[in-house]
Amino acid sequence: MGTAGRTHVRQLPVGLPATEAKQGDDEEEKEAGEADKRGLREIITRVYVGDYEDSKNILLLGSIGITHIIIVRCTEEYQMARIIYPHKFEYFIIDLEGDYNFTQCTHLKFLLDEILFENGQNRVFIHSYISLEKILSLLVFYIATTLSLDVEDVLTYVKRIVPDFSMDTEESDKMYYYTKRHMLTYYPGECTSYLDVRDQKGSPQVAPKE
Repeated sequence: MGTAGRTHVRQLPVGLPATEAKQGDDEEEKEAGEADKRGLREIITRVYVGDYEDSKNILLLGSIGITHIIIVRCTEEYQMARIIYPHKFEYFIIDLEGDYNFTQCTHLKFLLDEILFENGQNRVFIHSYISLEKILSLLVFYIATTLSLDVEDVLTYVKRIVPDFSMDTEESDKMYYYTKRHMLTYYPGECTSYLDVRDQKGSPQVAPKE
């Protein structure tokens, strides 16, 4: 597994040095600029978000080097999602039953980690037929946990890219809880279990179960 620095944030967020945020060669900047002009948003390096119409534009996706497509599918979209170019991209679907929950946040994180840390060339396009807001919420969790940033700092960063994105206090509190809960999670859906043990002096200690 690589380090968080390999999935650096493009624009300077709170808590990251400018040198890290500005990494990348001229070709990467050119591709990012082309995506921005076409309406795609590169939220973190090599991770783009957009809408359903963008998912059908194979020339655009190919021009910026997309290798994987993740569809975040809401309940009302179950009969709409289509894998359009299976010969060109690898597809994944995350289903949301109403609102997102902790399991879906962690599924996206481990999925993105698997794709992005495999090599430096993989690029991901994430889209929904209806709700870009929910994609951005899942990415707030990913950025906060992968780069060890505060949720509020990540929200400020994402809103600079997508100004109309927002979370109310209840949702941001839920996201904060999810990031803390993630610290006790090894794999999607599998939480660390703890056992009471005693050290050599007989004092009770808490240690993770191997």
